[in-house]
Amino acid sequence: MTTRDNIKVNTVHSMSTSAKLRSSHGCWTCRLRRKKCDEGKPICSECGTLEIPCYFSDAKPDWLDGGEREKQKTQELKQMVKDQATKRRDRKWAQLEDTTTAAAAAAGKPSPPQKPSSIDVDRTLSHDMASLMDLDPNEDSRRFAARSSSSGRSSMTPATSVSDVASHSDQQLSRKGRKAVRSQSSGHANQSDSDDSDDDDDEADRELNQAMLYIDYVFPFLSPFYRPQLHESGRGWLLVLLMKNKALFHTALSLVSYFTAVVMASWTPGEHEDCKMHNWRELQKQQELGIHALQRDLERVNMRGIGRSLKSSVRCLESIVQALYFEVAVANTQNWQVHLDGATVLFEQTIRAHTRDEESPWFSVLKSMGPENMAKDLGNGRHPWAPSQAAFRFMTASLLWNDIIASTALERAPRLHEFHDELLVGPDAPLRTEEFVGCPNWVVLLISKITRLDAWKKEMRASGLLSMVELVQRASIIENHLRAKIAQLDPIAVNCPANPVDLAASADRPFAALGVEALHDFDKLRTTPSHSLSTRIWAQAALLYLSNVVSGLQPCLPEIRSGVADIVALFQALPSPLCLRTLVWPYAVAGCLATPDQEAFFRELIDDMGVLQIFGAIKEAFEVMSLVWQHRACTNPDTWDIAACFKVLGHTSLLV
Repeated sequence: MTTRDNIKVNTVHSMSTSAKLRSSHGCWTCRLRRKKCDEGKPICSECGTLEIPCYFSDAKPDWLDGGEREKQKTQELKQMVKDQATKRRDRKWAQLEDTTTAAAAAAGKPSPPQKPSSIDVDRTLSHDMASLMDLDPNEDSRRFAARSSSSGRSSMTPATSVSDVASHSDQQLSRKGRKAVRSQSSGHANQSDSDDSDDDDDEADRELNQAMLYIDYVFPFLSPFYRPQLHESGRGWLLVLLMKNKALFHTALSLVSYFTAVVMASWTPGEHEDCKMHNWRELQKQQELGIHALQRDLERVNMRGIGRSLKSSVRCLESIVQALYFEVAVANTQNWQVHLDGATVLFEQTIRAHTRDEESPWFSVLKSMGPENMAKDLGNGRHPWAPSQAAFRFMTASLLWNDIIASTALERAPRLHEFHDELLVGPDAPLRTEEFVGCPNWVVLLISKITRLDAWKKEMRASGLLSMVELVQRASIIENHLRAKIAQLDPIAVNCPANPVDLAASADRPFAALGVEALHDFDKLRTTPSHSLSTRIWAQAALLYLSNVVSGLQPCLPEIRSGVADIVALFQALPSPLCLRTLVWPYAVAGCLATPDQEAFFRELIDDMGVLQIFGAIKEAFEVMSLVWQHRACTNPDTWDIAACFKVLGHTSLLV
């Protein structure tokens, strides 16, 4: 059974079991609340902890009728849980304040309240928070442990046990619970309350500052071509998303910590060690919080069902795509396939469950996510998107892109190819990938076709039915299309020397490339020299990839040598070494097919990036090509191709 099938089975199983009672022999309270019951009498531990009635009897209560009385009883119990949780937290905080005040008086000086030392206090508070969200914290921890162990740990964090992660999350929930109680108090806060509140405010201020660092620095580095215009509502959706989606928020802050640590490495060696360690700890903390928040969001979607929770499903999709960004950014090779598979399945199921138009399923879902006037066409396919719509467009484009590039390494057709016709085909396509990743739709679609040709070739070869004549015919159709489109490109990127002022923003032109100069011109940003250069590089890399699919890994073939030389010339025209960040796949394809005398050029390209070469997949791309160079003499073109190169490190590399 494939990973995709496993995800589907697990999702369906979770959705089906959530509709069943958790215990068949426990108390009627736990059965009604769908919680596990330890069957302790006269009061089970679940009801005892929550301080709610525990109904044990052989006969089925008359209110458990599957109708209105059962619904009413369910609501009563939920309200009791909330009321009792508030009372318990008030009591525990009051006890803590009394203890702290007495200790401070004995010492002869005031002292702010410390964190409760009792593990039971923290566990009970986290249990209360989970109960308020109608979740089972015990089952929550078990599922979190299973998911963490199955997906593997991040290579960027020291090995931590699941209990450590759960304990840390419990502490965060407990702290938030106490803060909520204090904020609801009647105003008789003493000085210690004020001091602790200031600490919480400082933490909130710091996180908001980190969020802006993500918007100002990290996100533009990851997606430099994404510059939506004013009438498309700009990038405001990103701030909305960070404020509303906790899982995505924490993952974004993890990226900020990593990015900051990477940049600090370029400063004076041996200095700023305290800052580096702080960033490291912050990355660990935010990553754990992000995983825990995503797990809880998925639990809610499974409980309700995808068909009844469009917003929740989309929120989970956004979080998983962001997690995929994180794995690529920190060069973690263990989890990206898990995230990509999960996001793909969730995307497909969400579209199918909520579409209102079978002819345009994705666009109908997009329209339903915002006000009706947000679907108004402003011309050239432009719309004033609502924040939720803009976020959904960006995440969809990212998912399609990762799916296609991953397919070149996984030797399969893109799983979302059924959406390509609706989203990427035609002059008025809903998504223009050049606005997101710098590679236009026609190149993306042709790369997708090449991956399908590669999958077909290997399937036919495995069955002994491969016809080289048919393979060449199919490849020729794609090649002719590619060359015809390349011939139509603006020749400035090749025939004219690169001009950094024209191709990228500079300090002398602070408004360059920001989109301000194109407020009245819908298409100006898509016709800049930088887009033309990027498009030509991607198109030439696609030609190399196609030749490789047909002939295998043969760098000495004339068409391969010519293609690599063309890409080398294009790379030399790049206005900045950092441009390599958006050209990882072309860099890897050309590098794997480079001759020995070209190796130094590819090494210099990545060296010029400085420390930022380790942020993202570019470093891994160089490691792939370096190992291919070492084994160049023993590579058999019948068994070696680009897909094999992308597995040479012992794992499948996602080079986006």
